[in-house]
Amino acid sequence: MSSITRKLIVAFDTAAVATVRIFLTSLPRDMARFAGSVFGAMALFVSPGRRKRALENLRKVMPHLTRKQRSSICRQCFIQFGAGFAEVYHLQRRKGSYLRRFVSIDGLHHLRDALARGKGAIIVGSHLSSFPIGMLALANENFPVAVVVRQADNDTVERMNNDIRRNYGLHWIYVKPRQEAARNCMKWLRQGKILWIQVDQRSRTGIVAQFLGHLCQVAPGAALFAQRTGCPVLPAVIVRNSSSRYRVSIGEEIPVVNTGDRQSDLRVNMERFLQAFAPHILEHPGQWTWFHKMWKVRPEALTIEP
Repeated sequence: MSSITRKLIVAFDTAAVATVRIFLTSLPRDMARFAGSVFGAMALFVSPGRRKRALENLRKVMPHLTRKQRSSICRQCFIQFGAGFAEVYHLQRRKGSYLRRFVSIDGLHHLRDALARGKGAIIVGSHLSSFPIGMLALANENFPVAVVVRQADNDTVERMNNDIRRNYGLHWIYVKPRQEAARNCMKWLRQGKILWIQVDQRSRTGIVAQFLGHLCQVAPGAALFAQRTGCPVLPAVIVRNSSSRYRVSIGEEIPVVNTGDRQSDLRVNMERFLQAFAPHILEHPGQWTWFHKMWKVRPEALTIEP
């Protein structure tokens, strides 16, 4: 691909993203959600690979369901993803009081008790429902939250993401370069602040753990930081109800093992973190992103596990 072609593609992507941003921020929330739902429904048909992967994952985890039931959940998954995407970008120019209209947070006493110990706290999250709204809502309540994120490939998209985070007081730490990210995460925790890490996402270089009855390969960062600092770890579950309101539930502290066997402890702790979300995913399967390569494990990773 020539440099001119690459520049044209980047220019087209930038213009498209800017158009979508203007469109979504100008709409009322319900209309933005509807537009995103339409986009998600379209993606179901124009992304056959992701649709196939979602159905395969559903068959793996819930073999007792009929083919029709799994297809229905798959459709809900794509529609929910599109609606959530649109809703997050719809928030770009809104203020904190607007977010509180449709988001409630339960379990803040668990978080306050954890922070009172002076070691900071890790919140582990999942790709359930419109998960960025949970992070934004917590930061919007004046909690010092930083989320570990991958930088978007498109610079315009990344600027939009950062504008939204900044608007609600959410800090961010890029996952790469890895050593720098690790230092920044440790520094943030040692300042007594909150580090939010999504744990239900495949990592090619991660450790092998059990999740929803099957082996997966996930990044062990949350467990590693908890073992090194002794900070408490709490789960945050975000669920959308029938009236399109969101409930963010911060659960009780998840016990972290630290026996000195680093590799074994990482696996046990990551499985505990993942297990915190399993019942919620099974209760609300249409709100989880089934099209991820969650259960793809590299053969060489299996040989190094204890």
